[in-house]
Amino acid sequence: MKIKIIGSGGCVSTPKPCCRCSVCTEARVKGVPYARTGCSLFIEDGNVLIDTPEDINLFA
Repeated sequence: MKIKIIGSGGCVSTPKPCCRCSVCTEARVKGVPYARTGCSLFIEDGNVLIDTPEDINLFA
């Protein structure tokens, strides 16, 4: 079975969509490791996404 960890940054992704706070603004400018996605897992053999956050479209 082939498994890919798509995000492991925590339960809240940063930057949040449309948020203009200082933390989210800094994360947009600096990128990784300041920017992080929420937890998610992809099982390639069955094309299954598990615990997918709202920002999954960043990987499309």
